[in-house]
Amino acid sequence: MNTLTALWNRGTVRFLRNRAALISALFVPGIFLTCFYSVFSDATAIFGVDYATFLYPAAMMQVIVFAAGGSALDVALDRENGIHSRLATLSVSPGRIVAGRLLADITRILISGGVVTVIGVLLGTRVHDGIWRFGAVALIFLLLSLTFCAGFCGLSLLGRKPTSTALLIQSLVMPFILFSTAFIPAEAMSSTVRPVITHMPLSPILDTVRALMTGSGFDRGTAIEAAAWLIALTVAAIAGFSAAFSRERT
Repeated sequence: MNTLTALWNRGTVRFLRNRAALISALFVPGIFLTCFYSVFSDATAIFGVDYATFLYPAAMMQVIVFAAGGSALDVALDRENGIHSRLATLSVSPGRIVAGRLLADITRILISGGVVTVIGVLLGTRVHDGIWRFGAVALIFLLLSLTFCAGFCGLSLLGRKPTSTALLIQSLVMPFILFSTAFIPAEAMSSTVRPVITHMPLSPILDTVRALMTGSGFDRGTAIEAAAWLIALTVAAIAGFSAAFSRERT
């Protein structure tokens, strides 16, 4: 077994053996999805919104954020317990450590996201015909997964107390998600905050996902803005995570 596979396997097994993390991944995002749908589906119907389909990208964002939070805590504990120092003595490159960690995170997201997808379909989530649409939506969620998981982990390593930093980051990100079009369409917002919220990084990304899912016409400006945010954030997060590991070895 090569180093990359070993690190991937270690992260995945660690997740599966952590009962609290496993239960959280399997049930919490689905509970949020069901609760939000129950509360807001009728209210959003007046805007002509299929709320089950509208809400699905937001539910996947919760899956990704929870996975990123757990990943950051794992990385923080590894640093505090001296695991990173041991890996350094084995001459394991930072790139392999980062790749192994991210592969384990994506595995967790696939498991948790699969449960959310089943619940979403039962509630009425649908994707317009076209295999390429499924592929495009999956690619966007993959880039978001890399962005948040790598970003959380990298930032946690920059703190003097990585575990505390990881917990702080997760608590600060939730308001960032709420201050977007994740749960409520822009049409339902007041004219005061709408111009700001519609241009927050997550808003154009999630709106593009919804356009792909529903088959509705693309807003070219929104799609370009979403692509720019995705590329910039993904590159910055992965580069930052790798740099944080390299910094520990100097």
